[in-house]
This record gives sequence, C-alpha cells and structure tokens, in this order.
Amino acid sequence: GECGTSRTANNCGETSDVYRLCASDEPLPPAPPPAPPASPPAPPAIPLPPTPPLRALAACEAPCAAGSGCGTCLDAVVPKFCPPESEIALLPKCKAGGVVPGGLCEADGECGTDPTLNTCHGWRDVYKRRACAPAEQSSASSGKGAAFTLGLLLGGAALAAVAVVLAAYTYRSSRRSKSRSAVAGRSAREIQGRAGASPGPEHLVAISSL
Repeated sequence: GECGTSRTANNCGETSDVYRLCASDEPLPPAPPPAPPASPPAPPAIPLPPTPPLRALAACEAPCAAGSGCGTCLDAVVPKFCPPESEIALLPKCKAGGVVPGGLCEADGECGTDPTLNTCHGWRDVYKRRACAPAEQSSASSGKGAAFTLGLLLGGAALAAVAVVLAAYTYRSSRRSKSRSAVAGRSAREIQGRAGASPGPEHLVAISSL
C-alpha cells in the first residue's frame, strides 16, 4: 500500500501485489553552481619613502599676529584669500603643532588668536602659519645655547685653575723636601767631621771654661 500501490491487486499468484519501476518524465533538479575561484593574494605593501629630517625654522623678521605662545607664527587671512566654507570646515585648529608651516587653520581663541576676527564668510577666523619661528622662541633658544656654552667655558676655566694650583703646590712641596734633605746632609757631614777630629788644647780650654 506504500507510494499509492494497491494492497488488493493480487496480480501474481492471487495473493501478491507486484509493480515495475518505470523511468520518470520529470526533469532532474539542476546541479549546484561551481564554487567561485579563490581570490588572489593581496599584493605586498609598497614601502613609504623615508621621512626627511626636520630642519629648524629661521626666525621671523616681522611680528606675528598670533601663535607666539605656542611656538608658531600665525597671520590672519584677509577676506579675498579665504577658502570656501566647505574647506574651512575641514581645517585643523590653530593649536600648537596643529598646522604645518604654510598651512591654514581655523581659530577659536587658542594660541593668542582673535575669536572675533570673522574675516572669512562673516564668522570664520582663519589664520595662515608662516614658515618661520617667532622671534621670542628663537631668542629663548639662542639664550639657552649661549648659557650652556658659557657654563662649559666657566667649568673648563675652573678646572684649569685647580690644575695650576695643584701643580704649584706639588712644586713647592718638592722644593721644600729637597731643601730639607740638603740641610740634613750638611748637618750629618759636620757632625761626622767633628767626631773624627782630636781635641786640641784650645778645645780643652774652651771645655774647662764652660
């Protein structure tokens, strides 16, 4: 009776129900698609060129509008050189180390900038960093270098003076030792000479008078 067969067919031997399996007319299901090929390996990373060493900036000749307290020299951008509003929104702040020499920054009062400048688009405060170091920073660096050099010179002079004093003391001590040795040698020779001589009458008279 399985698969829709009849249990009462009795077509074989009056008691058995025998069927023959026939080929189906229905198409077979499609084969699954082949697996996609493996992705190629990623190319090796291109090494970056070496970063050139940083060079010290020369001292600014003209006074800076702002930024001297942060070690940068900033000048306000006049309206005709203001970038579009979309670019100003992406500018870094005018803080210490926030903008490269020659670059623009948007200020909010940091590093001595004017928060009410409003030279760009009526409300933006845009500054440009000059490619030089503020005069105050350069003077401080020069002063530190000069103080360090002066300290080295004074230290060397002090060491030289100490060496001269030690040499003079050593020379005097050597002269004194030689002088004492010479005096001791003469005294010993005089004592030996007196001991070897026989006393004469004048010696006896001198002794008796004592």
